[in-house]
Amino acid sequence: MLKFIHVADAHLTGTEELLYGISPRKRLSSCFAHIKANHPDAVFIAITGDVAEKGEEGAIGFCKKKPSILVCRCWLRPAIMTA
Repeated sequence: MLKFIHVADAHLTGTEELLYGISPRKRLSSCFAHIKANHPDAVFIAITGDVAEKGEEGAIGFCKKKPSILVCRCWLRPAIMTA
């Protein structure tokens, strides 16, 4: 059986700023650390939805770099927002 993991709606900010009193970057880092420690048999992780709270490039860049701690393949597909 293949294990797939879906991470959705990280709502990352462009910097280290807090969002509603919580650090989205620390929360996502913690999520990836949990995946690495508890799901080493995962073959694929899909990162989708509202990846960036305001669409800042820094937020997307952070999310692109972070999965490098994982040994499985990651797919990043942020939602496209238009005004």
